[in-house]
Amino acid sequence: MFLMLKKQNFIALAKYFYIFKMNFSMKRKINRKNIITFEGSKSILNRVLLISTYLKSSLQIKNISKCLDIQTMFDNIIKMGISIKESNGIFVINSTSSKTQNISLNIQDSGTAFRFLLARLASIENKKSLLNAGKQLRKRPIQPLIQILEKMNANIDNSDFPIKIIGKKLLGGKIELRGDVSSQFISALLLIAPSYKNDLEIKIINKIISKSYLDLTIRIMKDFGVNVDFNENSLHLKKNQKYINLRKYTVEPDCSSAAYFWALGTIVDTEFYTEISEISAQPDFKFLQILKQMGAEVERVENLLKVSAKSVSGIEVDMGNMPDQVPTLAVLALMADSKTVIKNIAHLKYKESNRIHALLENIKKLGGNINYKNGNLMIYPLKNRPNKTEIDAFNDHRIAMAFSLLKAKYKDISISGLDAVAKSYPDFQKKFTQIIDKKL
Repeated sequence: MFLMLKKQNFIALAKYFYIFKMNFSMKRKINRKNIITFEGSKSILNRVLLISTYLKSSLQIKNISKCLDIQTMFDNIIKMGISIKESNGIFVINSTSSKTQNISLNIQDSGTAFRFLLARLASIENKKSLLNAGKQLRKRPIQPLIQILEKMNANIDNSDFPIKIIGKKLLGGKIELRGDVSSQFISALLLIAPSYKNDLEIKIINKIISKSYLDLTIRIMKDFGVNVDFNENSLHLKKNQKYINLRKYTVEPDCSSAAYFWALGTIVDTEFYTEISEISAQPDFKFLQILKQMGAEVERVENLLKVSAKSVSGIEVDMGNMPDQVPTLAVLALMADSKTVIKNIAHLKYKESNRIHALLENIKKLGGNINYKNGNLMIYPLKNRPNKTEIDAFNDHRIAMAFSLLKAKYKDISISGLDAVAKSYPDFQKKFTQIIDKKL
């Protein structure tokens, strides 16, 4: 019996060392040059930066994104009296003793910053602000958020740009908001939690679009000590909650940026890995599940991901909670072996461009078959190799990056307006080209 036990232990030990050796050898074989890394998620970072305007002591933020949207947020919160300094790749955020009562902000075309800062400025008592935006952003919906803030005592004049704001103590109370316009409206109202005189109760009418981004907001607020009760279509925020300074905060790598490379892995035979968190609350992390449904294989070695596929098949999927990756999926659908149906995307007309129009225009230009009806897109695989075609990015970073996938397979395709990628991912072209040209 003793000898048998020793033999079993020996076999178990041998298996353990074999697995360890295999994992170790896998790590050793991965060339660092074949690993794509990503800056911090701008979705997370925008929320953390808004919260930082409430903190009384310094906050160190690691893994900052240097994209245009975040630079815009930086520039504007500095004007609000926030100090930002960089040291060894870590950004130190501090409130200052600035007594400036009149400030003028320009949000350019950052929709997230526009909505978040509008709500924040409305809540700073006696602060007079002018809030301007680029031509493209001015076309996007903002009125529902303004109307709700006004019901809670805000003083906002949006008869023309720049919007004029005189900060006041906001009342909170019970409000109703449509859930099918923008989850950022709800996030903007939640993030200014310490500014309410009373509890805030939000009843959401209709289905919530991009609910996953609302979940992300609530999770980050909880990280900083503020709790939101979220039950189906109602949210309850208790008064007198204050943000707790965590002192240090590390931002997860951006899954929205990584998703283009996960999709690219199903097209090219170049071996490369993406460095990404094993678990993430970012909505676009779930794009890996979409790719698996299409037939892709996903391999993980610790915090490295490799996505590959011999071919991909069309699927039917609701993308209401993952709107930024609709163009990515639509372009990938052109290279699938069957029809793809993308559901619940009517709100895409309110993004940086009318993304539904952009997809219809460009895919038809390529000779593809695409139809849109009742909030759903139907896309069929390309029957013929596209002729030399110039894709119009419509000054939209998501359109530009999504259609770059086609260039991996059809070299004659060109994209006008690729510089739009600076909005969220300045290094996109460089890293993408390295892969498709096999220069990793």
